[in-house]
Amino acid sequence: MGLFSWNCKCCGHPALSRHATDVGINDWMNEVVILGKNGDRISGEYDGYGRAGHWDHNERNEEPCLYHLACWEIAGKPAYSGPSTYANDQGYFFDDGAHDMLDPRQEHPADLRDLAADRDGRRRGLAFKRLDEDADEGTYEALWENQKAQARAMPVPERMMRWGYDPLQYAD
Repeated sequence: MGLFSWNCKCCGHPALSRHATDVGINDWMNEVVILGKNGDRISGEYDGYGRAGHWDHNERNEEPCLYHLACWEIAGKPAYSGPSTYANDQGYFFDDGAHDMLDPRQEHPADLRDLAADRDGRRRGLAFKRLDEDADEGTYEALWENQKAQARAMPVPERMMRWGYDPLQYAD
């Protein structure tokens, strides 16, 4: 059976496999609480395949009442209230930003835009590195010069959002 998930009864975002989370942005959505009709309460990391803690959907005959641990705590630790809905994106196949939400338990959360920019910059950096490994030194230098030229036309915050760092900080 492939990946699948349920939406949190509180925030409506799915339980996410740790492989689908971004540290500091939505990694808290991996910790879930599953409530059963009989009063059972199980918590743990959701694996994307219907398992969290010692709970395994494949061994049960009922759909879970699922909360992210943070949402459950913020909501006052509610009891079973019926099954959660299935997540259309299976808690894995979603666009960047679709489930960007900081842990609601944090008193002074980091700026989500900065964290997303860091994440996106790392991804762009990896893509650039892969392209670079296939390019000759002249191609690399041309790309770097082009990036510096683009950066000179932008204010620092825009450069940070675009690349996750300021290229001019490393310019000669």
